[in-house]
Amino acid sequence: MKRIVVVLGVAAVMAAALALLAGTALADTTGTRSPLPNEHGWNNSDVTVTLNSTGDTCGGCGIKEIRYFALGAQSIPETVYDPQNPPLINTEGFTSITAYAIYDNGGQEFPKKKVAGVSIDKTPPEVSSTYPLRYDTRVYPDGEILAGFAPDLSFIDPNTVTTDTFKVVKVKPTGNVPVSGTVRLEHNNPDFTSQTAFFDPLNSLDKGLYQATITTGVKDNAGNALAKNYTWTFTTLGPPSQS
Repeated sequence: MKRIVVVLGVAAVMAAALALLAGTALADTTGTRSPLPNEHGWNNSDVTVTLNSTGDTCGGCGIKEIRYFALGAQSIPETVYDPQNPPLINTEGFTSITAYAIYDNGGQEFPKKKVAGVSIDKTPPEVSSTYPLRYDTRVYPDGEILAGFAPDLSFIDPNTVTTDTFKVVKVKPTGNVPVSGTVRLEHNNPDFTSQTAFFDPLNSLDKGLYQATITTGVKDNAGNALAKNYTWTFTTLGPPSQS
């Protein structure tokens, strides 16, 4: 008889636990980011995450509170969610927020889940190097013109590096003459942490003074634009000798 009672007792506990888990599985905590990320998945400003939990929970018990924590670029210890003071993500990099509901009966939503991922880059792109160097006076006329960008968290958006944003002109007293060419953007090997824009003139450059410009139309994938136009000048030696 005792064995039967024990078995029945264990069965009842297991049934209650399964019922609790079944009930908690119906709850659903979600996170809403504001502002939303751009088409590349990035923000360039602080992001507020609003949490909400819905569902039948455990057959009629209500939701006592929502708890959350953040890991990654910005760490937030486990915290009880306050709708009047939602989590603010303001650190550059990727931050993941996990949240779950606590019920009036002491149970909790299962499993805990990631409700929002936030990628922030607030830093404008920066030109860190050029070829030819600024004021170089012995530049061969048949090479490419380069502008190297400093490592950018979200990387330079290749769609913004064009002949409209990377310009080369021959400087003349009567007015500058645009140089025709093609433009491309490449990741630097082997680390891929920085990028370089290339301007390839269609023809060899005549001897003279040239000016190259990277405009504020160049942006990274977070939407940050170059703070100001970057301009440098150089002088070519003239066309290569014919042999």
